[in-house]
Amino acid sequence: MRSLLFILCFYLPVYCYSQTIERKLIITDPGDSLLLKGDPTFDTAGNYCFSLKQDTSYYFLTNKEKLGPFHFIGSSSARLGSISYSENYNRPEAEWYYKNSYGTKVYGPVKGKLGDRNCAGYNMNDVAITLNYSGYDYYYINDKIVNKVLDSSGEKLRYEYSTWCKFNRKGDRLYYINKNRQYYLFFNSQHIDSSTTIFSELTLNDDGDYGYIKNDIPFINSNRIYIKWNNNIAIGKHIFRDLENIENVELAGDSNYLFTYTEDSINYINVNGKIYNNGYDKIVIPNLGKKGHFSFYTRSNYYLFKVVNGVRNTTPISKYGVRAIPLYISPTGNSLHIFATDDSVYIYQNDSLIFSPIVYEDDDNISWSNLSTEGLGYLDYYYDIWQKDNVVLTIKNIQYIFYKGKMSKPLFVTKPVDKKYPYFSVSGIAEYGYYALQQIDQDKFRLIINNKIYKTLIGVSKIIKSSCYFYSNQFIFYGVEGNSFYRYKIIL
Repeated sequence: MRSLLFILCFYLPVYCYSQTIERKLIITDPGDSLLLKGDPTFDTAGNYCFSLKQDTSYYFLTNKEKLGPFHFIGSSSARLGSISYSENYNRPEAEWYYKNSYGTKVYGPVKGKLGDRNCAGYNMNDVAITLNYSGYDYYYINDKIVNKVLDSSGEKLRYEYSTWCKFNRKGDRLYYINKNRQYYLFFNSQHIDSSTTIFSELTLNDDGDYGYIKNDIPFINSNRIYIKWNNNIAIGKHIFRDLENIENVELAGDSNYLFTYTEDSINYINVNGKIYNNGYDKIVIPNLGKKGHFSFYTRSNYYLFKVVNGVRNTTPISKYGVRAIPLYISPTGNSLHIFATDDSVYIYQNDSLIFSPIVYEDDDNISWSNLSTEGLGYLDYYYDIWQKDNVVLTIKNIQYIFYKGKMSKPLFVTKPVDKKYPYFSVSGIAEYGYYALQQIDQDKFRLIINNKIYKTLIGVSKIIKSSCYFYSNQFIFYGVEGNSFYRYKIIL
C-alpha cells in the first residue's frame, strides 16, 4: 500500500485557538441522578426544561416550576419540528400540557383532543397546535387562542393541506386564521392581508422577511426570500412560471439569485435573470457568490466541464482514462474532484493532485460525502445551500473537511470497531459555516468551528445535542461536568 502523502502547498492547517470559554453553572443534580437521567433542553439565557421520570411518574421540570405527576410524557412530529405533551392529550375533557420539544417553556393546562395541524420549529420555544373541545376546533400559538372554528362548519378542513403558521428563531410568526369563510394573514399581531381563498406557501426567514401565495399570486417583501410552488418560482419581485424541475435555488447578497430548470427536456440555469445553456446534459453543484460570481459543473456528451460565470472551459476534466467525479466548486471556480479507476483514486484540487494515489484495498478505504450525512445537520431555511460548501473525505479512517475551498488537517479518526473514541458527538451547519464537538476521550471534547480548533474541554462527559446555538458572532452550547449542567459561550 502506498503511503498517504499530503502535498503541503495545498494543505490548510486547522488553526488552534486557545480562546476563553465563558462557563456558567445552570443546575446540579441533587444526588439521585434524576436530572442526569432526564431529557433536558436549554435556551441561550440558561432557562431549562427537563422531562423526568421519578419512580413510576413523569414530570416537566423548569427553572420556574415542576409540573406533574403524569403517567407519561409523549411527543410527535409537527410541521417543521416536534411537540411534546403530557398524558390526556387525546382525552377531550381532561387537562394536559404541551411544549416545543426543543424549547424550555411549557404551556397549559388546556382541555381538548390534540389535532393534527400542528407547527413547531427548531431551537425555539414557539409552537402552534390545534385541539378539539366541546364542538369547536381551537388554534393556539403558544398559550394564546388565535382562532376558534365550529367543528361542524367544515372550515377546519381547509387547514389540512397547508402549514398555517411559520416561526423563525427570533420569535416572529407568520400565520393565518379563518372567520366566516374569509382568511386573514398576520405577521406577529399585525394584520397584513385578507383573502377569500386559503393562503399557502408561508415563508419566513430569521431576518423577518416573509412571503406567501394568495390566489396563485406570490407576495414577497424582500429579495432574500423565494417561494417555489407547482411549476413556478418567485424570487423577490421576479416571477417565473411554467418551468419544469426547478432546483438548486440560491440567493446571495442583497439581490443575486440562481436556479436551474428544464424546458422541453433541455437544462437551463437562470442567474439574475440571464439564462444560460450550452448543450448541458446535466448541471451539477451550482454555487453563487454574494458578488454575483457563479460556477458549476456540466456534463456534455459524457465529458465533465467547469463553467465559470457562464463560460464553459474548452478542456474537459478527464484523467487516467476516466471522467471526474465532482465534489465541490466555489463561485469563482475553485474545485475539488476525484478520478476513480479500477484500482486507484486520485484527488485533485483544480489541476493539482493533493494526495498520492490511493489504492483500493477494501470498500472502506476511501469515501466522500457532504457534512449532513456525517451527522452535521441544521434545520433551517437555506440548509441545502450551505450544505454544498462542505465536503468530508474519509481516507483509511482519517477524515478531512473541505470547507469553502480549503482543506483541513486530519480533524479526527473515525470510530474504530474496538474503540469508543473519537467521534462527533454533536455538530451543525448554518450560513456562517459549521461547528463540531468531537469527543476524544471519556471526559474530553474538542470544539471545531470552520476548520479551527477553538478549545479542548476537559471534564465534560456529555454535550446536550438539542441545545446548541450557532450565530455569526458566538456559539452557545450545554454540557455535563460531574453532576452539574453548564452553559458554555465562546465569542467567534
